[in-house]
Amino acid sequence: MKDEFNIKTVQEHTIIAASFLPNDNLHFAKNYANSDLYKFLKGMAKSFKDLDDLFSKDWNNMSILTCDNEEFLSLWESSVGIPDNIFKQTNSLSFEQRKNQVLTKLTSLGVLTLEDMKALANLLGLTVTIKTGEEVAYPPYDVPFIPIGEGAKFILVISSKDFNDTGYPPYDVPFTPTGSESLLIDLFQSIKPANTLLIVT
Repeated sequence: MKDEFNIKTVQEHTIIAASFLPNDNLHFAKNYANSDLYKFLKGMAKSFKDLDDLFSKDWNNMSILTCDNEEFLSLWESSVGIPDNIFKQTNSLSFEQRKNQVLTKLTSLGVLTLEDMKALANLLGLTVTIKTGEEVAYPPYDVPFIPIGEGAKFILVISSKDFNDTGYPPYDVPFTPTGSESLLIDLFQSIKPANTLLIVT
């Protein structure tokens, strides 16, 4: 999509309208500014210019990146289901924050791979490491380690220095590794396959 709609001037619209009329003796006056025919075409051209201005406003708001209208932003939010259980509020946020929520939600709709998940985290200003359960199921273990049994390939272990981790040793036995919950994890939970378990460390 282009950055902006191509708005033509009244003069340009007048010339375009005149070009649709035949080049014969009956319509020769279409090119003379003092003629009644030219003035008629110019009058119509002003309406075409008004239409251009209207389309320009809508055109800019057809992309969330260039949206600058409150009404259109509300439509964008509705189209991606905001507010929802992840993005719970809109009224107390700034216009740009609301746009970022829509953009994040749109980005999350296209997440298919682990690299896509990392890119989504980057959009929220977080850098994460994502490993499959198979990668961390066998020694040598990092501490704290995560006991993983069968179904390791259906487990994703997510870690980040940006998380406020609470799962440090020593552990009571049996123990459950825990980590911080965040908007990102809520997003990951909503887009992951149903048979996949997320563990945050």
